[in-house]
Amino acid sequence: ITISDEKYPIPLAAGNETTCHIQAFIWDLFTIAGCSSNATLATAYWLLVCKEKKENELKQWKWQFPLVCLPWILGLVDSFLYVIGFNCYGFTGGWFCGAFVGVDSPHIGWRNWLLTAEVGLINTWIISMMLMLIKFVHTVEKRSSAYRRLVMKKINFIFSSFATS
Repeated sequence: ITISDEKYPIPLAAGNETTCHIQAFIWDLFTIAGCSSNATLATAYWLLVCKEKKENELKQWKWQFPLVCLPWILGLVDSFLYVIGFNCYGFTGGWFCGAFVGVDSPHIGWRNWLLTAEVGLINTWIISMMLMLIKFVHTVEKRSSAYRRLVMKKINFIFSSFATS
């Protein structure tokens, strides 16, 4: 959410500051908690495959807290910070809640930047976990004889294609 004049409909809402803040709180909560949950899921896959952690080990409290609870804590902190602390949402009339329109808050630019940076960092984390997972699986598969046979078959196919053309 980085466009400065965005509006969000609030179907069947009374359309006031309270409904706007509730909507904004839920929006920010699920944006950060959802992205963070995807990051912890990618981390769990990496731990299971690359670090060979046992599933029972990841069910222990020391792993459950960062993998399950932390995304929701981050979402709650962000929601309280943006909606209550920075007051970056405002009622614009009718059924619309403006993320930035009509809000007299000097923190709107910071909210914009922080949310974009958070989602960007989370997505970078997910991509890095998946790349490490791909590299690990590729390294393991490369050692197998079936992989070498498949590679040789593809190389032979490429050379035979060049030879016949």
